[in-house]
Amino acid sequence: SVNFINHGSLEESNAEIRWSGFPYHKAEWLDVTIDDMKAKLKTGLLFDIVATRDIRRGEEILFYYGKEWEDEWDEHVKEWGSMKEEVEDVNDYQPIVNLTERLGIPTTNDLNQLERNSIIRTKDEQATDPYPPHITTLCRFKIPKDCISFTHIHPAHSTELHCQSRWRVTYDEKDLFPCTVLSRENIEGMDWYSAQVVEAPKKRKEDSTYHLVEYMTRDAIMFVDRPYSKDQYARGVFRQAIGLPDGIMPSHWLDLDGDEDETGEDNASIEPVEDNETADN
Repeated sequence: SVNFINHGSLEESNAEIRWSGFPYHKAEWLDVTIDDMKAKLKTGLLFDIVATRDIRRGEEILFYYGKEWEDEWDEHVKEWGSMKEEVEDVNDYQPIVNLTERLGIPTTNDLNQLERNSIIRTKDEQATDPYPPHITTLCRFKIPKDCISFTHIHPAHSTELHCQSRWRVTYDEKDLFPCTVLSRENIEGMDWYSAQVVEAPKKRKEDSTYHLVEYMTRDAIMFVDRPYSKDQYARGVFRQAIGLPDGIMPSHWLDLDGDEDETGEDNASIEPVEDNETADN
């Protein structure tokens, strides 16, 4: 996956970004103005990661992220010690479980294997036998058209509930909602779950509707990482945009910081754009 290609210095890198040669790449878009590009509402331009030399089996693929990225990374490394001390002084700071600390802890992929985890622990069971704190559950739930009112705290679950419904089968990814498993009942050898499912509007979370959904099957419930619980969201994590190679963008898209004359023409000199396809290393 290209998402996991690391930075390499100019000397170390063995690959680079180029405009794609794939048929779906719309090379003619590179000739339009930047304003016309902004108006396009669909994908058309594609990048390829292309080897710049022979790469041995087992050798890591690296490409150069750019001088700005490299300079910012060097600065981040220098400041890391003082940054760590500053973060640890924040009273409400909750450490995020990083990848190393998660070793040996079941992952969401592990927990979602039905044959290995045929039973999901309820809210009460998790009080004494909790799942890892960075893991939560989503439920597959088709929101009913009509809400059967349930406007009080359920005495058996001490959980806020507004609507009551029976689960209906759905595997549409749009029908995944945060949920809390409240109870489990085994009927003729099969486990059935009741859960609080949270239907939360995107703009006003306080207007959430809490559904009591009954008779859910095990495959209706899945484990996921809690939002912002992975280590890339920790305070002090390095974040810097990866740069594009010099010469890859058309010259008429660049901000050349030139003065315009009265006709609106840019008087700045424009260097010719090198064709990366012919400038192969």
